[in-house]
Amino acid sequence: APPADVVADAEVTSADLGAKEARVLPDSPLYAFKRFGRGFRMAFTFNPAKEATLRLQYANQQFADAKRLAETKGVNDDVTKALERAQGDLRAIREDIGNLQDEKAKNPQAMNAFLERAAATAFQQQKVMDHIAQDAPAAFREQIAERRDGVLNEVGAFMGGVDDPDAMRQRFERAMEQQSGSAFKDFKNIEVLKRVEERVVMPERIIRELRSLREEVEKLKGELSRMREHAPGPD
Repeated sequence: APPADVVADAEVTSADLGAKEARVLPDSPLYAFKRFGRGFRMAFTFNPAKEATLRLQYANQQFADAKRLAETKGVNDDVTKALERAQGDLRAIREDIGNLQDEKAKNPQAMNAFLERAAATAFQQQKVMDHIAQDAPAAFREQIAERRDGVLNEVGAFMGGVDDPDAMRQRFERAMEQQSGSAFKDFKNIEVLKRVEERVVMPERIIRELRSLREEVEKLKGELSRMREHAPGPD
């Protein structure tokens, strides 16, 4: 079994996603009103950077809501539908990539803030879905795994389509550095970076940069593991 601190590092809170601890969850009839409110706000948001930021926020809220529902009532259709809607929000960002590219040229500050947030929460989204799948009935596990890969593809596509390779690598590097946790927090991050390399359709230059980052993190992971093995035991 993995060390306790490694397991703890894989935990994700709503705050990590920039989400609220919602009282109304996806299995409630009232959740439809929340979705209507989000849609109404989106209808009156015309700036591409603000729209992308809002969609990312809504996606992350639905990841948080799905996680909480899974923890309180178990994995069911309402959980997987929430994950599907979250992926839909991320897909909408990817489909607006042309406008986002134009916006980055006109308003780099706002777009950089959005891309930093997208990089930071990309790791958390994957950890949430791994957590949900872990205790899910077998009938749901494959569905969640497909959703997890789909989410990563959407995020990789819109980030890779707007960012240059070096900037994207630096964003992921900062995202990992800023995560709370023990010295072993990157064990899970390495899994996510491997998924990006193996499953996300992105320009080869970006894949090379992220592979290089993953290899550097793996080297550090090896050094930390050796330190742990040779650390003196309790008296």
